Amino acid sequence: MSGTSLLLLLGLMIAMSEPCCSSDHQLNNDEILHGINNDENIMHGINNNEILHGINTIQHIYDETHPGRQKRSARSSPNGTPSKDYPGKNNSLFAPLSIINWNIEGIKYQLTHPEKLFQDADLVMLTETLNTERPASLPGYSCVASPARQLAKYGRPVGGLTVYAKPYLNLRPVHINDNRLHLDTVFGSVLCYYFHPSRTVGDIIGEICRDLKNHRDDVVLIGGDFNTRIETNDTKSDTLLSFMKTIGFELVNNPRVATFRSRGTSDSAGNSARGANAVESGNSVIDLVFIKEGKYDGKNRVDVLRTENRKHQRVYVRTKLKVKDPTLYELHRTIEKMNEEKGEEAEVKFNVKSKGKEKEKLGWVNKWKDKWRSWFG
Repeated sequence: MSGTSLLLLLGLMIAMSEPCCSSDHQLNNDEILHGINNDENIMHGINNNEILHGINTIQHIYDETHPGRQKRSARSSPNGTPSKDYPGKNNSLFAPLSIINWNIEGIKYQLTHPEKLFQDADLVMLTETLNTERPASLPGYSCVASPARQLAKYGRPVGGLTVYAKPYLNLRPVHINDNRLHLDTVFGSVLCYYFHPSRTVGDIIGEICRDLKNHRDDVVLIGGDFNTRIETNDTKSDTLLSFMKTIGFELVNNPRVATFRSRGTSDSAGNSARGANAVESGNSVIDLVFIKEGKYDGKNRVDVLRTENRKHQRVYVRTKLKVKDPTLYELHRTIEKMNEEKGEEAEVKFNVKSKGKEKEKLGWVNKWKDKWRSWFG
C-alpha cells in the first residue's frame, strides 16, 4: 500500500467526525495498520482502534462507488434490460449545461459587461467575491450567495461566494457557510467551494465528506478554488485527486492549462510530472471542476478564457448532464422560454412605441419649421 493511499485513508479518518455511510466490506486491518505504522510519511502515536474505526466508516468508497466496480454492467439489470435502479441511457435525459468557474478576485467592478464575462453560461460559480453586501442581480439569472467576512475594521473582506443560474435550473440552497455553497438544481446537487491556501488536504476532504454524507448519490458537480496545485506531483494534489477519483468524480480541467496566471506569463501551467511544457513560474491549476461519473454523457469541452487584469482565469465547461427529473426539467425549460418570448414581445412593443413618439416629435418639429419658413421667408 503506497504512502499516498495511506495518507488518503488517514486524512479521511481524521477529517470526518461522523461516518459517511455504513458498509459490511472490510479492508485487511492488519495490512492497513502495518502500512501506517511503517510509513515514514504518516505520523506515529495514533491509536490503532481509532484508525480502524475511521477507516471502516468510509468503506462505501471502496465498495459501491469505486471506479473499478462502476465498470460492472451497472446501468442495466443482469439480463441486460433497463432496471429501476440502473436505467438505460434511452430512459434518461441528458441535457446540455454550460458552466463558468471563476475566482473573480472581487465582484464589485466586474459586472459592467456580464454577458461577455459569463459567455451566457447556464451556471456561473464565483469565488472570492469580496462582497459583504447583497449580490448584484443579473437579468436572466437567479442567484444564491454567501457574503465575504470583514475580519478587521480596515482592509478588504475575506472570501465570499456567489452562484448565478438560469431560471430553468431551479436553483435552491441546501446549505451555506463561509466557504461553501451547497445548491440543488434540476440536474442534482452542486457544490461550490473556496479553500484558503492554508487549508490542508485533510480539511478539504473532510468538508467534501460531510457534504456527501447525506447527498452522496445526488451531487453531480463540484467546483471552486481549491488552492491545490494539480499541475505538480505533490502529496496534497495527489491525495485530493485520488480521493475524488475514488468517490467517482472526474476532473475535467486540463492540468497543462493554468487557471492562475501571473501577469506577464503565458497560459501554460506546465510541469514535469503530468506532461506539459516547461514550468512557468507563478502559473498554476487551482480552480477545479469535477463531474460525477455516470451523470454526464462522457464528453466535456473545457476552455480557460483569458481574463485581462485578473490573475485567476475563467474555466468554461460545456457538457451534457443527466437530468434528475425529465418532466420537471421540461416544465422549467418551457416556462423560461415563455418568459423569454414575453420579454422579447415587450421589448418590441417598447421599441415600436419609442419610434412612434420619435416620429410624432419629428412631425411636430417639421410642422413648425414649415410655419417658420412661411412667416419669415
